[in-house]
Amino acid sequence: MGISHSVSDDRTLFPDAPPNPTPYHLLPSMAQQPAAQVARTHLNDIKFPLPPLFEGKHEQVKRWQTSDVRSFLDAHNRANLPDEFQVLFALSQVLDEGAVGVWKENWLTAHTGGANSGYGNLAQFFMEFAAAFVATTSIQEAMRKIKALKMGRNRTMAKGSNPT
Repeated sequence: MGISHSVSDDRTLFPDAPPNPTPYHLLPSMAQQPAAQVARTHLNDIKFPLPPLFEGKHEQVKRWQTSDVRSFLDAHNRANLPDEFQVLFALSQVLDEGAVGVWKENWLTAHTGGANSGYGNLAQFFMEFAAAFVATTSIQEAMRKIKALKMGRNRTMAKGSNPT
Protein backbone atom coordinates (compact mmCIF):
# COMPACT_ATOMS: atom_id res chain seq x y z
CA MET A 1 0.00 0.00 0.00
CA GLY A 2 1.57 3.17 -1.10
CA ILE A 3 0.64 6.66 -0.14
CA SER A 4 -0.93 8.52 -2.96
CA HIS A 5 -0.34 12.21 -3.20
CA SER A 6 -2.08 14.30 -5.76
CA VAL A 7 -2.44 17.96 -6.58
CA SER A 8 -6.14 17.76 -5.81
CA ASP A 9 -5.29 16.80 -2.20
CA ASP A 10 -3.11 19.91 -1.92
CA ARG A 11 -5.89 22.08 -3.37
CA THR A 12 -8.30 20.90 -0.69
CA LEU A 13 -5.83 21.56 2.09
CA PHE A 14 -4.52 24.78 0.54
CA PRO A 15 -7.20 26.38 -1.63
CA ASP A 16 -5.01 29.42 -2.40
CA ALA A 17 -2.18 27.27 -3.75
CA PRO A 18 -1.31 27.63 -7.46
CA PRO A 19 -3.05 25.07 -9.71
CA ASN A 20 0.10 23.07 -10.60
CA PRO A 21 2.82 23.72 -8.07
CA THR A 22 6.32 22.59 -8.98
CA PRO A 23 7.33 19.64 -6.81
CA TYR A 24 10.10 20.55 -4.38
CA HIS A 25 12.48 17.93 -5.72
CA LEU A 26 12.38 19.69 -9.12
CA LEU A 27 13.20 23.17 -7.79
CA PRO A 28 16.81 24.29 -8.31
CA SER A 29 18.96 24.08 -5.24
CA MET A 30 21.42 26.81 -4.21
CA ALA A 31 23.92 24.07 -3.38
CA GLN A 32 23.80 22.86 -6.98
CA GLN A 33 24.78 26.27 -8.40
CA PRO A 34 28.44 27.13 -8.96
CA ALA A 35 29.92 29.64 -6.51
CA ALA A 36 30.40 32.24 -9.26
CA GLN A 37 26.64 32.50 -9.72
CA VAL A 38 26.04 33.18 -6.02
CA ALA A 39 28.42 36.17 -5.89
CA ARG A 40 27.70 39.04 -3.54
CA THR A 41 26.01 41.72 -5.54
CA HIS A 42 24.66 43.96 -2.81
CA LEU A 43 26.79 46.40 -0.90
CA ASN A 44 24.85 45.59 2.25
CA ASP A 45 26.50 42.16 2.19
CA ILE A 46 29.88 43.78 2.88
CA LYS A 47 30.52 45.88 5.97
CA PHE A 48 33.01 48.72 5.48
CA PRO A 49 34.36 50.56 8.52
CA LEU A 50 33.63 54.27 8.69
CA PRO A 51 36.57 56.57 8.02
CA PRO A 52 38.23 57.95 11.15
CA LEU A 53 37.10 61.33 12.41
CA PHE A 54 39.30 64.19 11.25
CA GLU A 55 40.65 65.72 14.45
CA GLY A 56 42.37 68.76 12.99
CA LYS A 57 45.84 67.25 12.58
CA HIS A 58 47.20 69.05 9.55
CA GLU A 59 49.40 66.18 8.41
CA GLN A 60 46.28 64.00 8.01
CA VAL A 61 44.35 66.27 5.62
CA LYS A 62 45.38 64.66 2.35
CA ARG A 63 45.09 61.06 3.57
CA TRP A 64 41.70 61.76 5.19
CA GLN A 65 40.33 63.28 1.97
CA THR A 66 41.63 60.71 -0.50
CA SER A 67 42.15 57.43 1.26
CA ASP A 68 39.54 57.60 3.95
CA VAL A 69 36.48 59.55 2.78
CA ARG A 70 36.73 59.16 -1.00
CA SER A 71 37.50 55.44 -0.78
CA PHE A 72 34.55 54.88 1.53
CA LEU A 73 32.22 56.79 -0.79
CA ASP A 74 33.61 55.00 -3.86
CA ALA A 75 32.89 51.67 -2.18
CA HIS A 76 29.32 52.87 -1.72
CA ASN A 77 28.93 53.78 -5.40
CA ARG A 78 29.69 57.48 -5.09
CA ALA A 79 28.62 58.15 -8.69
CA ASN A 80 25.01 57.43 -7.72
CA LEU A 81 25.05 59.36 -4.45
CA PRO A 82 23.74 62.94 -4.50
CA ASP A 83 26.38 65.67 -4.03
CA GLU A 84 24.67 66.90 -0.88
CA PHE A 85 24.87 63.44 0.69
CA GLN A 86 28.58 63.11 -0.13
CA VAL A 87 29.39 66.50 1.41
CA LEU A 88 27.29 65.85 4.51
CA PHE A 89 28.92 62.45 4.93
CA ALA A 90 32.42 63.96 4.73
CA LEU A 91 31.36 66.69 7.16
CA SER A 92 30.01 64.06 9.56
CA GLN A 93 33.54 62.62 9.72
CA VAL A 94 34.94 65.90 11.07
CA LEU A 95 35.25 66.13 14.85
CA ASP A 96 32.79 68.48 16.58
CA GLU A 97 35.31 69.73 19.17
CA GLY A 98 38.19 72.19 19.22
CA ALA A 99 39.31 74.36 16.33
CA VAL A 100 38.14 71.83 13.72
CA GLY A 101 34.69 71.80 15.36
CA VAL A 102 34.53 75.60 15.14
CA TRP A 103 35.48 75.41 11.45
CA LYS A 104 32.78 72.79 10.88
CA GLU A 105 30.13 74.93 12.57
CA ASN A 106 31.19 78.03 10.61
CA TRP A 107 31.15 76.07 7.34
CA LEU A 108 27.65 74.77 8.02
CA THR A 109 26.42 78.24 8.96
CA ALA A 110 27.87 79.74 5.77
CA HIS A 111 26.33 77.05 3.56
CA THR A 112 22.86 76.72 5.07
CA GLY A 113 21.51 80.23 5.07
CA GLY A 114 21.34 83.32 2.95
CA ALA A 115 21.96 83.76 -0.76
CA ASN A 116 24.87 81.26 -0.84
CA SER A 117 22.98 78.34 0.67
CA GLY A 118 23.81 74.91 -0.67
CA TYR A 119 26.53 72.40 0.01
CA GLY A 120 28.09 72.24 -3.44
CA ASN A 121 29.88 69.05 -4.39
CA LEU A 122 32.59 66.98 -2.74
CA ALA A 123 35.43 68.54 -4.77
CA GLN A 124 34.37 72.05 -3.69
CA PHE A 125 34.07 70.92 -0.08
CA PHE A 126 37.55 69.39 -0.14
CA MET A 127 39.00 72.58 -1.66
CA GLU A 128 37.52 74.68 1.17
CA PHE A 129 38.56 72.07 3.71
CA ALA A 130 42.16 71.96 2.45
CA ALA A 131 42.34 75.77 2.29
CA ALA A 132 41.40 75.93 5.96
CA PHE A 133 43.80 73.26 7.17
CA VAL A 134 46.66 73.04 4.68
CA ALA A 135 47.33 76.81 4.82
CA THR A 136 48.05 76.45 8.52
CA THR A 137 50.41 73.59 7.69
CA SER A 138 52.40 75.89 5.38
CA ILE A 139 52.77 78.47 8.15
CA GLN A 140 53.84 75.78 10.58
CA GLU A 141 56.32 74.43 8.03
CA ALA A 142 57.83 77.91 7.57
CA MET A 143 58.14 78.30 11.36
CA ARG A 144 59.83 74.91 11.61
CA LYS A 145 62.37 75.92 8.93
CA ILE A 146 63.12 79.22 10.69
CA LYS A 147 63.58 77.39 13.97
CA ALA A 148 65.93 74.88 12.28
CA LEU A 149 67.96 77.74 10.77
CA LYS A 150 68.29 79.42 14.17
CA MET A 151 69.32 76.15 15.79
CA GLY A 152 71.83 75.49 13.02
CA ARG A 153 73.39 78.93 13.51
CA ASN A 154 73.52 78.39 17.30
CA ARG A 155 75.26 75.04 16.84
CA THR A 156 77.82 76.64 14.54
CA MET A 157 78.44 79.41 17.08
CA ALA A 158 78.78 76.86 19.89
CA LYS A 159 81.54 75.06 18.00
CA GLY A 160 83.67 78.17 18.15
CA SER A 161 83.17 79.82 14.79
CA ASN A 162 83.00 83.55 14.43
CA PRO A 163 79.43 84.82 13.73
CA THR A 164 80.68 87.78 11.66
